[in-house]
Amino acid sequence: MREIEHALEEERAAAGGTTFLAIFKSSPQKFRRRTLLGIGGQFMQQLSGINLITYVSALSVYTLRQPR
Repeated sequence: MREIEHALEEERAAAGGTTFLAIFKSSPQKFRRRTLLGIGGQFMQQLSGINLITYVSALSVYTLRQPR
């Protein structure tokens, strides 16, 4: 347990009082850029993944079965 507490103390000291809002501010560490790249990557993964294929295939089958 002491090892965990020591690791947490080291991480807090290294963070230097940063907050959650720091990822949205422009800074030398470029947290905002990194955050937006991560969000964009996840968004593109969702668009190119099985979720999109499942949605489009179900939508097209539903559309084709509609009486005209």
